[in-house]
Amino acid sequence: MAKLIIEEINRLGHVIGRHRYDQMPVAVGRGYQNDLILNDPFVSPAHIIISEVNEGWRVEDQGSENGVKYKLHSTGSRPDQLLSGDDIILGRTRLRLYSPAHPVVDAHLLPTKASLPQVIASPVIAATVIVLVLAILIVNELLTASKQTGIDKLLASTLPTFLFALAWAGIWTFVGRVITHRASFLPHFIAALILFLISMLTAIMSEYITYNLHDEWMATVVEFVIVGAALAGLFYINLINSTNVSRRSIIITSYSVAWSMLLVGLFMQYVNQPEFSPSPDYPTNLKAPFAKLAPSKTPEEFLKESEKLFIVE
Repeated sequence: MAKLIIEEINRLGHVIGRHRYDQMPVAVGRGYQNDLILNDPFVSPAHIIISEVNEGWRVEDQGSENGVKYKLHSTGSRPDQLLSGDDIILGRTRLRLYSPAHPVVDAHLLPTKASLPQVIASPVIAATVIVLVLAILIVNELLTASKQTGIDKLLASTLPTFLFALAWAGIWTFVGRVITHRASFLPHFIAALILFLISMLTAIMSEYITYNLHDEWMATVVEFVIVGAALAGLFYINLINSTNVSRRSIIITSYSVAWSMLLVGLFMQYVNQPEFSPSPDYPTNLKAPFAKLAPSKTPEEFLKESEKLFIVE
């Protein structure tokens, strides 16, 4: 039966290697004569020897240049008698000592359904989102162009949106590679496109709300809520796909960051509004007759409601 398990741990706290030893003592260093050979230039050729003592281990420094540092986690452990779960640091290498009888956490249950990043990265959904974004961009370009536009210019007009989504996905893929040592590009890319798609559809919906209510305030509130939720969803997918943070922390962080960004944007817009404008803006969106859902007012009703604007006291 093994007498010692040594884990190598990187700077992010991830285990990068496990070594099992049935015989004691165990020599550790950079030289090839050691039982555990470390590839660390700050570790001496013969750095330490780990020997068994009572219910734990003792670490003996072999005259190394950088010595040994201790991170004691077990109750009752001390530098001259390490217990299972304690760490030692040699140079820039962290080693954790375990007894074979050390308890481990229960196994995680396999998910019964695909996670959200896996769902949006499925071929059908990914292709559908890309086609919808292309269609909306091209239609918007056709409706706003002052002259006939060729297919090459229509496709070129979609490039900024896709380049932004590619850059956003690339950043989060790099973050995931650094933190979790895995890279998953497609979920980040599709999530960014979904945010754009929701923002465009919400902007169109807000125009119809303004058209029917003759008031931009309600449309602004609706757009704020929907875009805020979509932005929080984007951050949720980015964080859950690129970090090891708990799901609860991800949800709190996503909504906090999303709403904070939108509130700052609204505040800046409010602050930069002039106190007086000789040419105030009014909602003047023209829509097809079928888009009007609010009841119409007769000229007499409009004049009666407007009388208070002309009363002179």
